[in-house]
Amino acid sequence: MIYAISHRVQCILVEKHCFGDCGKILVGAIVDPQLGQLYVCKEDICPHQEKELDFGEFEGERLILRKLK
Repeated sequence: MIYAISHRVQCILVEKHCFGDCGKILVGAIVDPQLGQLYVCKEDICPHQEKELDFGEFEGERLILRKLK
């Protein structure tokens, strides 16, 4: 599974948690026409996750949108 976090909506939390506390964010991003730039993570368990939404498939893997708290 691929987890994606919206830069546009959650840039402060991405900087604080994904690049800071956790540090396991992957280099690179997915660009969606509606959501913009999405940061990518492969960690199944995220201590900062509030909820998730199945967004379909991306390059043969499930893409899950992750909302951070």
